[in-house]
Amino acid sequence: MYATTPSQSTTNGHTAVMSKSRASVEVRSFCPSIFCFTDEIVARRVNDKVWLLADETTDQAWLMMGEQPTCPHCGTTLLTTARA
Repeated sequence: MYATTPSQSTTNGHTAVMSKSRASVEVRSFCPSIFCFTDEIVARRVNDKVWLLADETTDQAWLMMGEQPTCPHCGTTLLTTARA
């Protein structure tokens, strides 16, 4: 869903190359709050304190700061979905 590729741009004859970021893993999560109706959220760490959250069913995305990803609707810490 999210591709990480190196970026390249040219400005005034000078070339700037942005380094490729370290690979991050998508984590499928859910909100454990009984008062929240959020379905599965895909969380991806952008850096040490920034998360990219995406709801694939509604095509919405959020950037959030924090140690752990939190629900974009109610603020509860998201839990990882168990894989069978």
